[in-house]
Amino acid sequence: MLVHIDQEPKEKRRKSSVDTGRNPIGLSVEPVKYFPPEYVESLLWEGYKRPRGDHEINPFLRYNSRDMMIGLLDGWGGLRRAEGFHLWIQDVVEEPGRLGHALVILNHPSEALIQYFDKVTGRELRLPRQEVLKRRYPPYMPRHKVTRGRYRAGWKGVDLNREHQAYVFWIDPNAAALFWTLYLGYIRYVRTPIMERRRALGGADHPFLFVTEGNDRREGTAMIGDPYTPKAYERNHEAAVRRIRVDGGSYLEHSKYHGTTTHGLRHLYGQTLVNLGVAAQVIQKGLHHRHYLSQAPYTAPDRARTNQVLNNAYAKLTGGQVEPIAPLGHESTQAILRLKQFIASGEPRV
Repeated sequence: MLVHIDQEPKEKRRKSSVDTGRNPIGLSVEPVKYFPPEYVESLLWEGYKRPRGDHEINPFLRYNSRDMMIGLLDGWGGLRRAEGFHLWIQDVVEEPGRLGHALVILNHPSEALIQYFDKVTGRELRLPRQEVLKRRYPPYMPRHKVTRGRYRAGWKGVDLNREHQAYVFWIDPNAAALFWTLYLGYIRYVRTPIMERRRALGGADHPFLFVTEGNDRREGTAMIGDPYTPKAYERNHEAAVRRIRVDGGSYLEHSKYHGTTTHGLRHLYGQTLVNLGVAAQVIQKGLHHRHYLSQAPYTAPDRARTNQVLNNAYAKLTGGQVEPIAPLGHESTQAILRLKQFIASGEPRV
């Protein structure tokens, strides 16, 4: 009965040199559904078109340019669905040396430093964002530090540099060009008029890029110009998916199984990088993962993809043609030109 006294404590016992994982039965990483590539461009130009916007001359009001930008960040920039809600206006700039393309900087919601002019001392300071929100934009605080409510936006472990920043790596140059054009139009024709109305109603100013466009009963006490909420985006995305026509005249289904949720866009980003033959270390950077193995669910091939890879390998061996992928096509290219022409025409704000 006292044999347990001579036993070595569990924490000192030598562990097996063979890692069998949490479940040694032999289950592999399950591939996660991603947004259907053949419909992803339709999401932009069919799904995000405003239901009653055909009469609008201004294309930035005919389409939901705000949600289009978030969709581009998730599907062509690989962001998690909540990360875009932490962006401030100044986090988007024109790519140096590449005119007409957006450089999007993902800053830590509370720790990243930002220039701040101190009216008391008259000096320019570099302060954490949390401190800037406290001093200049009360009562706002970093959105990930709010435990609940519509203002909260999550923040998982992101691979950041010493400045507590990460960059959005666009999977397609056209996506960077489209985002920059949408950004310019969104600031001029959408956000600025909304924030002017908000201030006229006595609302507080804030630096967050994406804002609500009106009072939504489902958002409780929400006011026009409030920081846009993940829940509202989820609802708008679902409605956008259900506007996309598929073969046979039906509409695309919205479900996790079909990969058509907002998170399915990020999984499409990871799968596209795999399809392009991008190195695993680069995929890790694109998805902003801290740990190398975190990308496994995003890049694990399903049965159809496994067959396609083998067929492509055989086609290369025999000199056949391999089917390329096209994240953005002719429709988006033409749309960028039309949007730029509208901005350049000097149309007044609406």
